Amino acid sequence: MAAAQPPAPRMGSEGDSKAWRDNKKSAGAMLEAFLRDTTHELFRGKDFAAFTEQEWTHTDLYACFVQYMFDMKIPEGRSNAGDPYQAGTIINYLQILAGKAETALTQIDTPTAKLFMTFKDPNSKTDEARWFKGLKTQTLRQCFQREMKAGTAGSSKTKPLGLSNVTAILKAYHLAGTKEATMRARSICGLWQGAGRASELKYVRF
Repeated sequence: MAAAQPPAPRMGSEGDSKAWRDNKKSAGAMLEAFLRDTTHELFRGKDFAAFTEQEWTHTDLYACFVQYMFDMKIPEGRSNAGDPYQAGTIINYLQILAGKAETALTQIDTPTAKLFMTFKDPNSKTDEARWFKGLKTQTLRQCFQREMKAGTAGSSKTKPLGLSNVTAILKAYHLAGTKEATMRARSICGLWQGAGRASELKYVRF
C-alpha cells in the first residue's frame, strides 16, 4: 500500500527489561523440563548445548514442545495455578525455543541449517516458514477449542492489527471481486488512513 503506515509490532522481539529476563528464565526452565520428560527418543535426556543440526532442524522438536506445554498445568505458587497454559504463553515460549535454534543454526552454518533458519522469518515464503506459521495457528486453534469445551473465558488481551493483517484482509476482499467486497475494502482503507485523510484513498493500492 502506498499510504503511510504505523510500524508493525515487534513480534517475539527480545529485550533486556526485568520482565523479559524473568520470562526467558521461566521459558528456559520449561524447555529443560521438556527435555527431561518428553518421550521422543531423539530429544529425551539430551542437552540443548549438544544438539546437532539433525535435532535443531527436526520439526518434531517444536511440535512436541507445543503439545507438552498444552498438556501442562500452571504450577502452584503462580497466578492461575492449576489452569492450563494459554496460547499466548505457549507461542511465546515456542518463540524463545526458535530463538535458541536460530542462534545454534547460525553457528552450524550449513545450507540445510540456513534454509531451516528461514522458519522464524514471518515474511519468508519457504516451506519451513509456512510450517512454523501453521504450527502457531494450530496452537491458537487448539487452545481456543479447549476453552470453548470447558466454557471458560480466555484472555481478553489481544495484539493490535498491523500492516500485514490489514493487507491480508484487503487481499481477501480483492480476491472476492464483488461490489460489496470493494466497498468494505474501501472502508477499511479509510479507517486505516485515519480521520481527515480519507480523501487520500485514491493513492492506496497493492
